[in-house]
Amino acid sequence: MQCFSIPKNWDRLSMVHTDPDANQLKCMNGMRFFSMIAVVVCHSFMASSCGFVSNPQYMEKMTSDPKAMLFLNGHTATQTFFVMSGWLLSYHFFLTFEKVHFQFTYILYAFVHRYVRLTIPLAVVVAINATWLPHLARGPVWDQAVGNEYRSCRKNWWANLLYVNNYYEERNMCLPHSWYLAADTQLFLYSLLLLSIIWKNRRIASKVFAASLIMGVLVPGILAYIHDIHIVLRAYPENLQTRLVNLPEWSYFMVPGHTSIGGYTIGLIGGYLYYKNRNKKLFAKTYQHILWFVVVFSFPLTVILLGLLLHDDNYTPSSLETAVYVGLSRNLYAFGMCLMIFGFTQNIGWLVKDIVMIPDLQFLGKFSYCVYLVHFTIILIRSGHTRSTIYISDPEMIHRAIGDVVISTVFGVVLCLFVEMPTSALEKLIMSKERKSKVG
Repeated sequence: MQCFSIPKNWDRLSMVHTDPDANQLKCMNGMRFFSMIAVVVCHSFMASSCGFVSNPQYMEKMTSDPKAMLFLNGHTATQTFFVMSGWLLSYHFFLTFEKVHFQFTYILYAFVHRYVRLTIPLAVVVAINATWLPHLARGPVWDQAVGNEYRSCRKNWWANLLYVNNYYEERNMCLPHSWYLAADTQLFLYSLLLLSIIWKNRRIASKVFAASLIMGVLVPGILAYIHDIHIVLRAYPENLQTRLVNLPEWSYFMVPGHTSIGGYTIGLIGGYLYYKNRNKKLFAKTYQHILWFVVVFSFPLTVILLGLLLHDDNYTPSSLETAVYVGLSRNLYAFGMCLMIFGFTQNIGWLVKDIVMIPDLQFLGKFSYCVYLVHFTIILIRSGHTRSTIYISDPEMIHRAIGDVVISTVFGVVLCLFVEMPTSALEKLIMSKERKSKVG
């Protein structure tokens, strides 16, 4: 019964880990929190831009605004999550089999643990969207904003629970933002295969990682060339009305798991190098610190701010230019994020490191998954409930985004305490008993 105790779950949620390995990697909780806020803010901006807007020219002018590129060309930021996921999988994989003999059952346990932990909270949100969502409020565009989501969840709920929703009817996806969960799960299985091969023969580790990384660059580039997609995602008002899902870029580039192989592989490499060098000081010289700062910030910012040039109507890239940019952009961003994490583990980063290591952010990062699950529904309800036109401006967008972040956080904590934490506790209890019975 303690698994369902709210005070106990709160204590578990707020518990401070004293394990040296956990402390060295706690920067990821801060990065996870900030990345999650960025996702919520981008989706909030998208919803605000395609509602009852009295000044649609605001969106039309955004393509020439440098700071707007963080929204218009910021979808590459999802690579941060792939990098962290790959890093943790790789590190814990080698750490685990350093202590125990390699067995397939451990691989199976890892997948079951992940599936149960992710799926139960996801199933609750899918169930709410498929049943209660259309009855929660009313508004002039309620069916337009909420009806499609409700109908998609009624029809395709099973695809979410099997994590194939990014391939099966991806334009009618229940919880469109959950494409990431499907892609991450598919890459998790792919990576378990790679790591198992490497564990059996460490000498080919560099070759396996290199082959996977090359594939991660070539696959999206070739797809961009074949399907002649736009070099950037065109977040114009008419596209935002359909949440971008009708664009070919959505189906061929954004949501498939195979187009993010590169970012996940970079995370795997980072985790492997960290495992091999976690007790070594690699960045000891000043010039190395400076080079770290230059690469960590220049690579991601260059990828995002290039959108200013690429959105220019007077610039028409060739198919080859599009293929090169699409193939490299996500991977360069992922490399910058991976190097950032590695630098933090080496105790460099100065103020940036101090910010992501703030104790309160460690707490907030722990329930970021539940915030991620609920935020899209919160934004849909707010959009569908709107009853008058709004004049969009930077302060208005920020005001709405802050509201969406706060409300999503509140409901995310509720989902975490009532669903995710009990599920995690029960799963650990059952798994521990199962292992003991097999040992006995």
